[in-house]
Amino acid sequence: MKTNLDQNSIANEHQSQTKRIERRRKTIQAIYNLTNYKSYHAFKKANARLNLFFGVLAIGGLISCFMAGQFGAIFRGLILALLIVYLLSYSWIMTKSRQLRKDSTTALQEMEFESGAYVSSWQLYDGIYNEDNWISLEIAFGREDSYVADITKLVRGKGKIYPLPEDDIQNLKTMIFNLSQIQDQNWFVYGTLTDQMAKDLIEKGFDLQIMEKKYRTKPSRLDYAVATGDWKKAFFKYPKAFSAYAIFVDEKKYRKQLKAKQLRKK
Repeated sequence: MKTNLDQNSIANEHQSQTKRIERRRKTIQAIYNLTNYKSYHAFKKANARLNLFFGVLAIGGLISCFMAGQFGAIFRGLILALLIVYLLSYSWIMTKSRQLRKDSTTALQEMEFESGAYVSSWQLYDGIYNEDNWISLEIAFGREDSYVADITKLVRGKGKIYPLPEDDIQNLKTMIFNLSQIQDQNWFVYGTLTDQMAKDLIEKGFDLQIMEKKYRTKPSRLDYAVATGDWKKAFFKYPKAFSAYAIFVDEKKYRKQLKAKQLRKK
């Protein structure tokens, strides 16, 4: 009888300890989710909402310039207060995305060390595609910058990445090929492209498969203008058609290309 009581006591204690560990794990995860973005997609959605908020503020600020009297003063004061909220929110989003951007930089640095070529036109982030036990990575073509940085680049004519440099294309091919060779894990690479970008990648030897709209992560208008080196793309020529594509590499073509490259070195 005593043995049974001891066993029940041990079982209850073990169950209580398991629950405490689970609660602690959930608390830590909740704190992490509060202070970090889990994916590039989540970061860009937060950024898009903030950009919309800034656009409304800009329009409101312009209207307030034509308002006279006490009401105009109150309205301008409200716009100023909301502008402070915008700046605080922008600072929070950038702080929250710091680890995400740091991980991307680290991954690219390791790739650059192996290939000997600097990756200037795309970045690598955790993806949100998790069906059928796939581990997904999202490719972002371009760089994430503030309004001020984007405008400065446009004025100076810097930051253009299209057409994609050949070294960057080769690095992307190598990464996707190497991931496909991992036997015990299923890796899935995707990115958001315009119709023209998709055609260009196909011509460069990639296989693309269009995905559902929910996986699409559109660049901001200014980021796209910088990437194309054309300020008009931020306003009148911003593409309407962005689609998410799964990006694959034809293994036979890649091996043939790799073999030809090795022969040239000899």
